[in-house]
Amino acid sequence: MRASLGQAVIVENRTGAGGQLANEAVKNAAPDGATLLMTPVATMSIYPHSYQRLRYDPFKDFEPLAHLANFQLALGVSTKVPATTLAEYVELVKKDRKWGYYASAAPGSIPHFFGVMFARAAALEMTHVPYKGTAQVLQALASGEIAAASTLAADIGALARGGKARILATTGARRSPTFPDVPTFREAGYDIEGTGWYGLFA
Repeated sequence: MRASLGQAVIVENRTGAGGQLANEAVKNAAPDGATLLMTPVATMSIYPHSYQRLRYDPFKDFEPLAHLANFQLALGVSTKVPATTLAEYVELVKKDRKWGYYASAAPGSIPHFFGVMFARAAALEMTHVPYKGTAQVLQALASGEIAAASTLAADIGALARGGKARILATTGARRSPTFPDVPTFREAGYDIEGTGWYGLFA
């Protein structure tokens, strides 16, 4: 953006409340086009249905500018979990519910709901554990504090490559080009599919 606009661009990461604080900051900024919001789909299309009180209105308070990127999600497990495939993980959770605790970066988010969808499709009793952000989710997964995590495939990728987590399945219609050895949920026998997106708003 800096190159195409020919002016300085300052990136400010506003974390908290699953992205709601960033949305609120842009809503309250001067409506001069100088403050923009890059956000995933959840804060604009899912949160109005999963939170009773939002301090912003996706339709009234923002002007959509551009679709930036799509992303797949993934279900990953700690290396302390004795399962290397989705089928093995399902059997493990059926035998002992302690393995069914899974993390996401925010309640009411796409990763949270994909975890719910998977649990229903696999007839499992899984328990969602919301963390305060993706960094905390990945830390908990790497240390074995939590058995599993539903998160963006790109986020868990570094842990998987470093041998600190295993990706069991991804949510795309086709395998992720970044993780070609990881099956999709559909390939693993579960009718779950979907991607998220990032957009730019003023």
